[in-house]
Amino acid sequence: LAWYWFAAGLSLMGIGVGIVCGLINGVIIAKFHVPAFIATLGMQQAARGMALLVTNARPVFGLSKTFTFLGDGNLFGIPMLVSIVRVHKKDKEAAAAANRP
Repeated sequence: LAWYWFAAGLSLMGIGVGIVCGLINGVIIAKFHVPAFIATLGMQQAARGMALLVTNARPVFGLSKTFTFLGDGNLFGIPMLVSIVRVHKKDKEAAAAANRP
């Protein structure tokens, strides 16, 4: 049971880092009038630098099969990432249809 709380905490930390990066991008774009594309590329390079710093520039390996299935797996012959995007799109379409008068 403790492993699930650990995974949930890491997930929330990842979401938090994403929010902070988005806020920093927004401030750079709004206050300094930097084009959004350029600000995003700068943030990408900063994130890569932090990843290299945290991992001491060593590759990360030994991930579980469940984790790698999300990126490499197939669901009924369809790549998993395509399946995830399709489900998300259907959810958005259903939500839009529900809000129509």
